[in-house]
Amino acid sequence: MALEKSINLPSGITVTYWRVVSLTFHYPLQTAYIRIGGYSSKQMRDDGGPYITLRAITVKDPKYSLYFSQFITDSRANAYNYLKTTSEFENAMDI
Repeated sequence: MALEKSINLPSGITVTYWRVVSLTFHYPLQTAYIRIGGYSSKQMRDDGGPYITLRAITVKDPKYSLYFSQFITDSRANAYNYLKTTSEFENAMDI
């Protein structure tokens, strides 16, 4: 699973393929930490290339409870669902 959305970096590089590279939780603080890597293309990722950029996103309540409560079993899928609610990844496509 990944997201497709073209985002131009300050360096002038366009990143189109975004993949969650890590997802960790701090349950007592009800906080999720998502790290999402950006690649120039799906092909670059499939070929084993490194990500070009890495974004760190912190999710706290009330969004944490909606997407990452202890009763949710598919946290990675919910990380992508959460990301699509942010302004940066609005209108991103699941791929």
